[in-house]
Amino acid sequence: MLRRLAPQHKLKVAANLPYGITSDFLRLLFDRVADGTLPVPDRVVLLLQREVVDRLTADPKKESDRGSVGVLTMLTQLHSTPRRVARVPPGNFWPPPKVESAVVVLDAWRSPSQLRELLGNVNREEVLRLIHAAFSRRRGQISGILRRYAKRSREDVERLLGTLRIDPASRPESLPLKEWIALAQGFSPSTRGGARGGGGLD
Repeated sequence: MLRRLAPQHKLKVAANLPYGITSDFLRLLFDRVADGTLPVPDRVVLLLQREVVDRLTADPKKESDRGSVGVLTMLTQLHSTPRRVARVPPGNFWPPPKVESAVVVLDAWRSPSQLRELLGNVNREEVLRLIHAAFSRRRGQISGILRRYAKRSREDVERLLGTLRIDPASRPESLPLKEWIALAQGFSPSTRGGARGGGGLD
């Protein structure tokens, strides 16, 4: 379906996704919307395992949510506004599964032009590359992660963190999306003084 639908069509998605394909489905959907090969969805409604919905809707500002924050959290929130609308207990299915489910709605999707405006002088791939690299070392402090990623001195990294008012001892799961974008902008080769090195994906 994601490969056949032309961009001029209106898109609404409602699905009950198996756990094993959820991440791949969402990444494909986000990629296709970002590159303009799919229309910007009006709304996406998904029935998923509660654990996955926790990841999509996690708020890095809430300490109780931080264990669920990851790459998929940031990717989802880069493209849309996720919100949990219902919990679905195992007893609602037959046979009952061993896990709880939940319904999540993805609203307020960003169009490709809105995404470019949000990201400024960096592209989507640069931001996601930084996020992947950071969460592959999620137990590390952001200062050390950025030094390895950008191949910059401690002084350079901590100067940027100070400008952005980010604690050098922060962990990746405590940073909201806007701070990842700001960090990517700060280390972009197109930014004066930006880093020319980069880290690989996990």
